[in-house]
Amino acid sequence: MHRLLFIVAVFCGFAALAIAETRPEPETRAIFLVHPGPVNPPGKSLTENPQIRDHAMHMVKLFKTGKMTRGGPFTDGTGGIGIAAKDVTAAELTRLLAEDPAAKAGVIAYEVKTWMVGVGAP
Repeated sequence: MHRLLFIVAVFCGFAALAIAETRPEPETRAIFLVHPGPVNPPGKSLTENPQIRDHAMHMVKLFKTGKMTRGGPFTDGTGGIGIAAKDVTAAELTRLLAEDPAAKAGVIAYEVKTWMVGVGAP
């Protein structure tokens, strides 16, 4: 009986090592949240602000250059979210977002975070 338990324990140990060795490291991505900036009128939707077009053009540029994979506004006009490409770090994303004309004008503000992808393939 002890021998059987020993064999099962050894087998389980090797199986666990094999699974651990084939499991990839967790994927992380830099993401950003968009919030109204200090000059956006209180209570006014960001989508109503004419300067938000400059922000949209900057986001299109990031998408076309492969720096961003997904992005868009919240439907209530309070901000938005974006997901950077796999190879873009949080530091690089922060630098790219600082170039946004709407951020420079204070219409929007960014919050950059590192996100661990738990499910799916964004």
